[in-house]
Amino acid sequence: MGFMRDGNTARALPYPEPEFPDKDTEVSPSPVQEQPHHTARLEPTDWVVAAVLTLSVGMACLFIADMIPAFLLQSMDFWFESDTVREVSNMTSTTDDHSRTSVHPLFSILSFVPVYLVKHALAIPPLQAVLYVTSILGGLWMGTLYLLLRLLGCRTLDASVFTSLGLSSASAIFWLPVPNSYTWGSWSIMISLALLLLAEQHRVGALSYVLASAFTLSITVTNWMAGLLTTLARWPFKQAVQLSINAFCLVVLLWGAQKFIFPSAEFFIGSRKEANWINHPQSGQASNIASSFVFHTLIAPAIRFIDDDGYIQVGDDSVRLAQRLAFQFSTPGSAGPLGLIAVCLWSALLLNGLWRLVTMDRQLRFRLVLATLLLFELSLHMVYGEETFTYSLNFTPLLIALAALGTLSPGRPAVLVLAGLLALCAGLNNWQQFRQATESATHFTPQRDAMTSLMQKDPDRPWPRSVGHIPLAVPGAPEAEHAYHEPGGDFSPQAPSFGVSLWLCDAEGRPLVTSQSVPLNDIQQTFEPSTHPHVPAIATRTPYYDATWTRLDATHWELRFKNHTSHTPAIMIRSVGPAGGPVTELGWDGEQLDINHRWTVRVTPAPAKVSLGDEQTVKGMTSETENRSWANASGWGYARLALPREVSAAGDEYRLILSDLRIPIQMQRWYRNAPEQIHLDLPDKRFEASLAAQTTHLMMSLIGRETRPGDPTFFYRAWQRQGAYIATALARAGDPHVSRVLAQYLATHDFAGGNGPEADAPGLTLWALTTSASYIADHAHDQWLWPHVLRKAQRIEAMLTARAPIEESFAVPSPYDLQHGQQIKRSVLAKPSRDGLIVGRVGDEWPSLYVNAVSYRGLLAAAEFAERLGKHRYATGWRNHAHTLRDNWQRRNRNGASDAKISTVSLGPSASITSNREQLGQALTVYRPSSDNAPIAAQLSDAHLALRQGRPDAVWAALHRLWTQQASPGLYTWDMPRPATTDVADGWQYVRGWRNQSVVSPDYETAALLLLLQQDMLAYVDDGAAEPTVVIGAGVPQAWIARSMTVSNLALPGGSIDWRWDGHAMRVTLRGPSRKIQLGASFPDDTDMSVTHDNRAADVTARVS
Repeated sequence: MGFMRDGNTARALPYPEPEFPDKDTEVSPSPVQEQPHHTARLEPTDWVVAAVLTLSVGMACLFIADMIPAFLLQSMDFWFESDTVREVSNMTSTTDDHSRTSVHPLFSILSFVPVYLVKHALAIPPLQAVLYVTSILGGLWMGTLYLLLRLLGCRTLDASVFTSLGLSSASAIFWLPVPNSYTWGSWSIMISLALLLLAEQHRVGALSYVLASAFTLSITVTNWMAGLLTTLARWPFKQAVQLSINAFCLVVLLWGAQKFIFPSAEFFIGSRKEANWINHPQSGQASNIASSFVFHTLIAPAIRFIDDDGYIQVGDDSVRLAQRLAFQFSTPGSAGPLGLIAVCLWSALLLNGLWRLVTMDRQLRFRLVLATLLLFELSLHMVYGEETFTYSLNFTPLLIALAALGTLSPGRPAVLVLAGLLALCAGLNNWQQFRQATESATHFTPQRDAMTSLMQKDPDRPWPRSVGHIPLAVPGAPEAEHAYHEPGGDFSPQAPSFGVSLWLCDAEGRPLVTSQSVPLNDIQQTFEPSTHPHVPAIATRTPYYDATWTRLDATHWELRFKNHTSHTPAIMIRSVGPAGGPVTELGWDGEQLDINHRWTVRVTPAPAKVSLGDEQTVKGMTSETENRSWANASGWGYARLALPREVSAAGDEYRLILSDLRIPIQMQRWYRNAPEQIHLDLPDKRFEASLAAQTTHLMMSLIGRETRPGDPTFFYRAWQRQGAYIATALARAGDPHVSRVLAQYLATHDFAGGNGPEADAPGLTLWALTTSASYIADHAHDQWLWPHVLRKAQRIEAMLTARAPIEESFAVPSPYDLQHGQQIKRSVLAKPSRDGLIVGRVGDEWPSLYVNAVSYRGLLAAAEFAERLGKHRYATGWRNHAHTLRDNWQRRNRNGASDAKISTVSLGPSASITSNREQLGQALTVYRPSSDNAPIAAQLSDAHLALRQGRPDAVWAALHRLWTQQASPGLYTWDMPRPATTDVADGWQYVRGWRNQSVVSPDYETAALLLLLQQDMLAYVDDGAAEPTVVIGAGVPQAWIARSMTVSNLALPGGSIDWRWDGHAMRVTLRGPSRKIQLGASFPDDTDMSVTHDNRAADVTARVS
């Protein structure tokens, strides 16, 4: 019994016309009523069968769940685009992100309650409780399917056969054991259909329709269609509308209760996030969607890996994955002969079911609802979603019921035979594909612990160094396209993949010297030219061998290896390396080695002996084998390519070609080859190598249009402060196109990084953007940049005049601005201003000097930029704000000490040289928010300050100290302490390689600050001087003055500079704006200097005063 409103009163809804009239009641025939037919009533045995199915299938689901790698329960998108980690967290935590209630209105509370009860009743961990509840639901799903088929009119045998077909379906095998919302949604659809069929036999009250309709809506918004159609099929239109409104109101009321328990829950009306999944490019063509809907739901095709669309996870227990499992682009029946047979059988059953759907003379209401639901689901997924198989449980019972209509016809025996054969073939095929999917996942499962566990058992075996690895990639390439190189010559083509190492062995094949064990002091490394200007070759020289790795093209790497000893050289292919991963299959055909059906290795001259095996065996990797192939899901395969001692090739070198068989990703080419580079001829070649190396490292660090503060396998998104330094350093490296690309991210994002909105971001990005714009020197770019400069400057003004705390929203994660699964959080940016100064947050600190200094410099940069565009009113206002900020700082700290409650950071050891009255006027690179978490960056900031103070000896002392502390000798990289923030993706836990969890390498903030320092040591524009002045050679030490020096094509704002010192006189060529020239402190006072400006015909000779 339901209720409907009549004016301001409510009255009970009448029951529908009785389905079973009394014997004495005469009923005239009506065209809207169905003809009487036989209906199957549920017998006690049916409930017993359903109970047995529920119990047995539930136990099977629990058994299968134990077979699934635990990684899958901590992943996002990997398992056919499923949100597993989010749904597990929704089922176990009230404080986690429950924003997906915008699509699954009551999933959080409906799934959380049973998990909570099971967890406390059995005293088990939350994840185990989730698996128990998931398994129980899987059993209920199968039991309900059997009852639905019995209510449809199928005999017990028929219902059992088609239930077996549902049990053997790909959707059931792949989804029932895995925590997800689709099992709940599919169950709600079956309950609604069962209610429709039950009403054919028994009087069903209005309340049942309200509850069933509300249940379908509560799991997934689109599933409400089942509840609406069921209600409409059994009730007059007005009453059906009223019952549906009642169901909606019930869900709204329960959502309100849910919101109280789960504060992050979002309402299920008004959200526009789902628009991002409309006509998604990874859904393919209509044919891909239709074949997945019709065939993949029942019969799993060949499993494919496709590149993920950029989803990124948060926290140390999750990682961004480059690829995910997919069926979307697989051909039906492509898994093998069993799959092909199953597709043929299923096609026959489905066509017969479609014919019965149209021609049957019974179950009219059910057939209409079934047909409408199938058309609705197909139409919905033609435009919505990426992987259609993700939603397959929603339409599995619909397809099974459609095929089961064939048992209600004269052709029943043939239908049962086909269904039985299909259940057998599909079950075997689907189980094989399921096992293959879980085994394939081992390539992405956490591998660091597996490697370290084996290291503890066998510490004497050669293992990766986990020291000073170098990411190698084309600028802008995604994280998955980064190769890794470690000192000694160890190499991995991507993370994760495998490792290539070099051994020098005795006659028994035991390693005497390996690329992992050569002492760092015996290793010399250099960058060498290669076919790609931004991906140099790495040459390694040791007393025992030389090795050079070169990128030939997008799918080929080359190793040139020369042995200097009498030992037998060998090239080892292992699952461990700089960025190793499981090696599950190896094959040798006499000419090349196949690795995981993805990579090939060919060596010239051909190996004298090739051994394949499992390095977990007793003899490890020293035993010789005759195997031509090897396979094991454990992933500990190795190949030892023993090379001939005598080499007849030119140069006595061995040559290895490593090929990737996968078609390279077609990505936008963000960065074209740079124009003319800076050219140096200086007395200390280390200076030249260091400067060139920093440019190289920073270019290879770029991911799309974004920067990274360090190793991209660890940092999954841009951080604003480091991005500002990197963008500025690369802008001065001489390629305006790089500056344009990087400016897009910095300009459009006000905040980014591991700690959310931070108060230094507006000032830093204003400095970086306007500085880059001065190097780009393009009016059109300036016009595009202006609104972003205006917005960021206004943020500084808001912090300066804040009367209440300023909070800012930020998205976690925010890869490439995708909205997929974002969490929107809020964080305090600044407290109310105090004494006219900004009280801003940076991380967990409130560093007054640092925040106000960068804000001051940011306002001045914005004012200069506005002046250049003719925005004089804005320029005057920002300049006045900057001067007021400076005056307030001086007034507050007139006694030489800042407020300890606000200022927690000073300039460091050199701060005493600069008075408090001048602290805000220093170059921006001298300021640091903290000197504890980035000691090398702090040293560089002090060196920047010493440079501006005319102390080149202090600058060189810092350089010498850094060069002796390199993480990768000769390649000029440094480590950084691992950040304390959890907003990182420790991708190395899924790799058999880097295991040092205390540091991140390389540190690109250090690279940027060092590049800026070295550029300024050669020449910089002193913007604090009374007139524009270029200071040449401020970092030149006294020892160089007697030597000749040449610097060509060094970029300056709006132009560039060349200078040549011959030991007596300075020759300068200045391009761009006319500026005063000043020489550094090491040059003699009476130096003769000639300056040629490219806009003037005559030379101007000046005497330096």
